[in-house]
Amino acid sequence: MNWLIFQYTLPRDHKSRVTLWRRIKKLGAISPIQGTHILPDTPDCLEGFQWLLQTVKEDGGDTLLVHSDRLQGFSDEDLKQLFHQEMRGDYLKLQDELKNPPADLDFRRLLKRFQDLQSRDHFNSPEGQKTARLLQKLREQHNPRVQLPLKKKADFQGRTWRTRPGIFVDRIASAWFIRTFLDPHAVIHYSDESREGEITFDLLDADFTHVADLCTFEVLVHSFEETSPEMLKLAEIIHALDVEEAGVTPPEAEGLKAIFNGYIAQGLPDHDRAEQGGQVLSALLAHFKAQMAGLEVLQ
Repeated sequence: MNWLIFQYTLPRDHKSRVTLWRRIKKLGAISPIQGTHILPDTPDCLEGFQWLLQTVKEDGGDTLLVHSDRLQGFSDEDLKQLFHQEMRGDYLKLQDELKNPPADLDFRRLLKRFQDLQSRDHFNSPEGQKTARLLQKLREQHNPRVQLPLKKKADFQGRTWRTRPGIFVDRIASAWFIRTFLDPHAVIHYSDESREGEITFDLLDADFTHVADLCTFEVLVHSFEETSPEMLKLAEIIHALDVEEAGVTPPEAEGLKAIFNGYIAQGLPDHDRAEQGGQVLSALLAHFKAQMAGLEVLQ
């Protein structure tokens, strides 16, 4: 595995010393040796260290930034465990709040704290996974979702589906789900004209559509029990874009929305939006799966 190693010195008693320490901590770096800060070698981490490098030089200090595939005395697993330890204390503090929520619970504030921790949890630490489960449990307790009747995939093979034309976030994701997880040969019409024997989605009184606070994509995900952690994370993004609730949105949401808006700007027909959008969603799902498995997903 490849690593970034960052070292710096500042003039004695320089006022920016504490600020730099805080920024290094915010990046999620570990310091197994005093004065040596380490991150996985990814584009985001490299950019973070480069900003620090520039800041130190502007403050009259000296820096060293090295790319390395090994650190003498530390295996890759040793370093990953140090990253887990680095995150443990902050996750435990958040877990205490999740286990004993205040009467005036602000769930979005807790979610934002968790997302901030996730952004520097480079190897999906065990305490991070535990915190995610506690957060989901608390969300369900304070915002119980309707119980959807479960469906059998075998009953939806060789069927024709229909939704309204001009597909965007929820319908693009729903079409991708149907073709990827239900029936790769499904025929999907994007039309206002009904057909006998069709299955409808994201229409008024459709077979699959919004239920309570769930968007159509979420209804499909839960109805067919495709509820892996990576799928639920993707569903959270689709929900945030489709329902557009005020508050915290996943960091990937705006980028996905920009891509889908680009399809409209290009004048793509619905079947092309579904095909190209599906490729993006498949890539996102694969990324989340690798990320949650603690794999190195960026080179």
